[in-house]
Amino acid sequence: MKMSLDEDSILTVEEVEKALTEIENKYSPVKCSKRKDCLEGTLTVLSKEFDSLGLSAIDLTQPITKIFKQIVSSARSLVQIHRRTISQIKDVNIDNRYKDTKSLELYVSIIIIVIIIIIKDSHSSKDDVALKLLRKYKTNEEIYKSTIQTLQENNKDLMNEILDLKEECSTALCNSKKDCT
Repeated sequence: MKMSLDEDSILTVEEVEKALTEIENKYSPVKCSKRKDCLEGTLTVLSKEFDSLGLSAIDLTQPITKIFKQIVSSARSLVQIHRRTISQIKDVNIDNRYKDTKSLELYVSIIIIVIIIIIKDSHSSKDDVALKLLRKYKTNEEIYKSTIQTLQENNKDLMNEILDLKEECSTALCNSKKDCT
């Protein structure tokens, strides 16, 4: 796909160089040709930088001594800001190191606990396994004994009922034979 450009919208190399030179002269006081212009340009740039940092801008209409005092005051403020920033960075680094150390200690203790559990599980002796099986069989045996005992009692009750019924039948049969004769 071919894009067509208007001849008017294309910048020339000279226009680009001119724009770059203007930007460089605006923000770089090194390229100034006259000393007074250079100083004013530098102070203007410095004033804008102070303003961008939240410090009071330099009033270039005042005498040089007052301008210098403003610059010194702003420089001191910058030093204080820098010190506070470094202090905060150190505090954050100390907090991060503390958290990293605590995390590492917890991780190591978790690994130690896992290893201890694995060792205990792998070292469960044959006696422990045999004891567990014996307990299981013992409880099953007790359940079976109680079930058998209940069944035997029920069987005795049934046998007694059968005997009572036989007795009643034989008595009734005897009584009916006596009545028949």
